Order: sequence, then C-alpha cells, then structure tokens
Amino acid sequence: MTIVELKQALAQPAVSGCFLFYGEEEYLKKHYRDALRKKVLTDDGLDALNHTIFDGDSVSMSELYEAVKAMPMMADHHLIEWHHANIENLKAAEMDNLLTIAEQIKEVYDYSILLICASEEGVDKGTPKRPGERLSKLSQVMQAVDFPPSSDGELLNWIARHFAHEKLTISPDARRHLLMRVGHSMQDLAFEISKVACYAHALEKGEVTIEDIDMVTSVYLENDTYALSNALLEGQVSLAFSALAELKSKRVDPAVVSGQLFRVWCDLALISTLLAEGKSVDSIAKVLKMNAYKVGIYVKAARRLGQVKIKAALLACGQTDLYCKSVYINAYDQLEKLLVELCK
Repeated sequence: MTIVELKQALAQPAVSGCFLFYGEEEYLKKHYRDALRKKVLTDDGLDALNHTIFDGDSVSMSELYEAVKAMPMMADHHLIEWHHANIENLKAAEMDNLLTIAEQIKEVYDYSILLICASEEGVDKGTPKRPGERLSKLSQVMQAVDFPPSSDGELLNWIARHFAHEKLTISPDARRHLLMRVGHSMQDLAFEISKVACYAHALEKGEVTIEDIDMVTSVYLENDTYALSNALLEGQVSLAFSALAELKSKRVDPAVVSGQLFRVWCDLALISTLLAEGKSVDSIAKVLKMNAYKVGIYVKAARRLGQVKIKAALLACGQTDLYCKSVYINAYDQLEKLLVELCK
C-alpha cells in the first residue's frame, strides 16, 4: 500500500484490519497515525477504554493477543497500537504469533484494528524486486505502508503548503534556503516553519524572506556529509568541525566523507573557472544542469576564496581522498587536518 492509497483508505466510511507503518519519515508516520486515531476513536468519553498502546522494540505476544480479543466498550472498534516496533529482532515463534494475530483480526476479531509503527531499523525493506522476508510475510496479512525520505522537490512543495496554511507566501529561493539550513527531517522543518510563521505574523508580514529564516531558525546538523560540505562552502568553520565530529560519532565511512568533499571541491573549481570566464549564475546552472540556487552558493564561496585557494584545496582534497581509500588508518585524523587546510 502506498501513502496515497492509505490516504484514500482513511477517506472511506470505515477502516478495518491491520496496518504496518515502516520507513524513515517519522513525521508522516505520526501524521497518519493521528489520522487513523481520529477515524477510529470518535467518542472522547470512551476513547480511553477503546485504545491500547504498546511501546518498545518488542512486546509480549500474549498481551498483544489479549488486547486484540478485548471487545470495544460501547463503540464499534478497539484500536491497538505498537510503537517503535523492531520486527527484525522478533524470535521466529514471536513472528509466527504476530502473523496469527493478524489473521485472527481479519477472520474473528474484526472489531479490533492493529497499527504497528516500526522504528526506522525495525523493518528490512530489502529491494523493490526482492522485499525483506518478514516484510513480505506481513504484507500478506497487513496493509503495509512505506514512509521513505521525501525528495527535495517534495519537501519544497510541502514547505510552501505549510506556509500557505499560515496565510504566508515564500519564494522558491527562500524555501531552498530553509531546506539547506534545517535539513530534510519533516519534524524539524515543521517546528522551524511554526517559528518563522509566528515571527512573520508578529511583524504583520505576508511573505517570508531569507532574512526572516536566518533570524529565527536554528541550523541543524544532518547525519550526512552534505551538512559538512554546506558548512565549508558557507565558511562556517565551527559548524564544519561539529558536522565532522557528528559523522565520526556515527562511524560514517571516512572514504565516503572524503569522496563527497572531493566532489564538492571539483564542482567549486569548475564553477570558479566558469565564473572567471564571465559566465552568470544562470548560464553556469544551465551548462552544468545544476539548480541555480545551489550554483549561487558555490559562486559565493568561489568569490570568497579565490581561484588560488580553491586549487590548493582541491589538491588537498584529492590527496586526503586517496589516503582514506587506500590507507584508512587514522583516516578521521587526516580529515580533521583537511578541514584545517580548507578553513584557512
């Protein structure tokens, strides 16, 4: 089941059966969990009696089964939720019991609705052609919905809709700026959007600007190499070292980090050369088939650093990348030395 199909199902007069929410996007999982609650639990006075919640990577299957069997109190349905489930860690017998419970809900206890919200690592997706073994089995008895990370385009449109809901407009460049500043977590974006909206309303503004975003939002560290690259391009030294420390704590392969930095500085050197030839931001974006806003960030970095520093930095990035991919020993020490070189 896709997210669109889930939305359509929740729009029907009634819902039934078992749902499995899995994937990386926690914000959307919570959004549709709340939508399911609103659909099933319709009496504030009785909701507490017809709503059972389990939490943790594992649960007692006997307790889950007892909750499923429990009749609803003066209502049509009983909603049972299991949060932060780790399906992959279940013992074989527990997995068999879970499949049986799902079948029993369909055949016997149709008044119960089971929602399992798996943690990010709780379900092995496998590949589109070959889904994970346990996911395949659960998909046969449950309505399984994947919540993958949203693309930049999807997030930019989502940001615009959120501001429109606040009766505010925001330009494409301001949306991209917010995305690069906050990151790709919808949860973080929603929180920062609410702050910006409050600020704009307080000033009686109708349009959100980049200056507004910089004034009230926090800069987030994403657990990937792009946060490090962006910090270096923008000349934010302390943020760059914090990003590298975050990557090190997450045990990200240093060869991945060095490779990303090398690619970024290759792009920067190329854009610097085109800029020296008199090319405009739009023409560079067209030649390189790169987003104009992203090119603008490179252009600012190129003007700040100059071609001599960029060439020296490119050479240092290449040497560090070769070291990380061949020697590997104390690779993060080499990356820290590289950052010192790049931040001069």
